Amino acid sequence: MEKPHPQCADAVLMVRPQAFGYNAETASTNTFQRDGEPQLAASARELARDEFAHLEQALESEGISVCAVEDTAQPVKPDAVF
Repeated sequence: MEKPHPQCADAVLMVRPQAFGYNAETASTNTFQRDGEPQLAASARELARDEFAHLEQALESEGISVCAVEDTAQPVKPDAVF
């Protein structure tokens, strides 16, 4: 069976964000990052996880096979979602 869009992937690997947040190493070149209060950081992590889940569902609803794996706690990777 021929794929309808041969340039598009029919499967993706996604890493579920565990420690998404401020990264001091990249903050100087990323104006969207803010080093804020712990409550804001926790909220940003939760939003990232929610957005991840929505993207996973959207891809699957379009017939894209998603292999979602958990991030590891160590080493901390605040940019793992990217």
